[in-house]
Amino acid sequence: MNYKRLIGGVILGALFGALCVILSKYCITVCNLTFLEIFYSRLLVGLVLGLLDRIELNFVIRGGLIGFLVSLATVIKDPSEIILFTGTGLIIGIVIDLILTKAPFLQEKKSC
Repeated sequence: MNYKRLIGGVILGALFGALCVILSKYCITVCNLTFLEIFYSRLLVGLVLGLLDRIELNFVIRGGLIGFLVSLATVIKDPSEIILFTGTGLIIGIVIDLILTKAPFLQEKKSC
């Protein structure tokens, strides 16, 4: 397990969660999700993507799928936010996985 990737995923998830909470105050629709639900969803996306370092998928597919599924599970109780929240989750998942996959300081050192 790559602990750098896991910690990086949690940090990125927390950063995107905080950003989403701040931006949800200015949401053009009526946002029925609490700030804790929004933050937790994004944190969970980062955590899951941090754990999935051994899955050999393109970062767009892996990140998009995890971002979409975690976001969908969050808004299933209130479908009025489903398009906005799951779409944002899909994009955030791709961005987090891109950073976790391509950033050299988050990569495992390979031993001989």
